[in-house]
Amino acid sequence: MNYLILVGRLKDNPKIEQIDDDKRLTTITLLIQRNFKDLNGDYLVDEIPCEIWNYFSTTVAEYCRKGDMVGVKGRLEKVNDKDIVVIGEEVTFLSSKGEKENEIKEMTVAEISEALGYEVKIVKERK
Repeated sequence: MNYLILVGRLKDNPKIEQIDDDKRLTTITLLIQRNFKDLNGDYLVDEIPCEIWNYFSTTVAEYCRKGDMVGVKGRLEKVNDKDIVVIGEEVTFLSSKGEKENEIKEMTVAEISEALGYEVKIVKERK
């Protein structure tokens, strides 16, 4: 059985593409904190690429923004010999940054750490 549930914050605003007349693809990257600290006492954060197709694609692109917390239910799909992507079959909107911010700004690791209340480090994909 290939089924997973992920909860994390959006790294960037969703990117939507029209593939065909009837197919849409939204790509997002989830920042997901590991549940343990490294040797320096810092939490590490993984970047997980996700694809959302068709119905949920438009909804995610319309209502989600950078920094929002979402839950993604889906499956893993092998793209090539080295890369795996999450195919999101259902997305749950858990929290947003709020209506008070009309502009989207870049968040540094320090700002993410401050917002979460503890220090985080970004883990790059190993090659």
